[in-house]
Amino acid sequence: MSQPVIYNKQKKKGERNTLKTVLDVFIIIMVAIVTFIVFKMTTVKTENQERNNPEVVSETATEDKEEEEKIDLAPVISSWMNYTMTDTKQAVVVYDLDNDRVLGELNADQVFQMESLYKLLVVYEGYRRIENGSLNPDEESVGGKTVLQCLDLAIRESNSDCAENILEKLGGEAALDQIVQREWGLQKTSVSELDTTANDMIKMLKIVFQSKGVGEGNAKRLKDSMLNQGSLGGEAMCEKNDCDLRQGLPRGFSDVSSKVYDKVGWRWDGGTWLNFNDVAIVEYPQYKRNFAIVVLTSLFGSKDKITELGGLVDEALLAYLRYE
Repeated sequence: MSQPVIYNKQKKKGERNTLKTVLDVFIIIMVAIVTFIVFKMTTVKTENQERNNPEVVSETATEDKEEEEKIDLAPVISSWMNYTMTDTKQAVVVYDLDNDRVLGELNADQVFQMESLYKLLVVYEGYRRIENGSLNPDEESVGGKTVLQCLDLAIRESNSDCAENILEKLGGEAALDQIVQREWGLQKTSVSELDTTANDMIKMLKIVFQSKGVGEGNAKRLKDSMLNQGSLGGEAMCEKNDCDLRQGLPRGFSDVSSKVYDKVGWRWDGGTWLNFNDVAIVEYPQYKRNFAIVVLTSLFGSKDKITELGGLVDEALLAYLRYE
């Protein structure tokens, strides 16, 4: 009589275990279903957000992308600086124009004499005035040249007479200073004092690169002037072949892989470059990538150090671009 009781208890226990197992499986399945639904809803929401606003991406994805694209030229600049001449001053900034990021810098906010770099500011504002109709491109400028011709020569030949005449038509140094500082944000740059910094000149190159306010035609004219330059004429430095407007940064970059849109500003005392400044937009057509580089120096004995910097930066950028 006792055996059926034991059997019934075991049977009921087994039924309870079976029921518990079924419930556990059911709960696991339900959790999986809910998790899947939440995941899909989150994915759809994210996709909708990105579809409606392409700029919306996750912070993690952005950080990962930036990490992948990161290139650090600080060691290159530091190495170059360590082997420059003693008793000199130098400032350098290399900038990724496509990704809006500094790749390397040195003394970026130190003030230098800008020399003929001011002509780039004058010319850009001249093209802006032509675009908005307040400056007549066919008006006579100086030496029988028109305003449009002088805007070209102020860059292509660093023609000082043209630059000064255009500056006068723009309202003079004080008027241009207001535009440069208030509208363009070059806070430490003054045409009146001929002062600037590497950071300010990078800002200027960004404006040139983006062609803000000058129109497509004038932007092409400016780029052509910066790309195709010759030599100064009638100056003592030309006797030593030191008047080539492309003798600095452009000479360091490869003609095969890059285009260098350049403007120099220098002062030479017959033996030393009291100031040798070079600013450039560097385009790598094969990779569809664009960079800006600024180097400001004082008391350099040789222009070759500027060329050397261009070569080092070019080599580093190409090594990066080949595997980007």
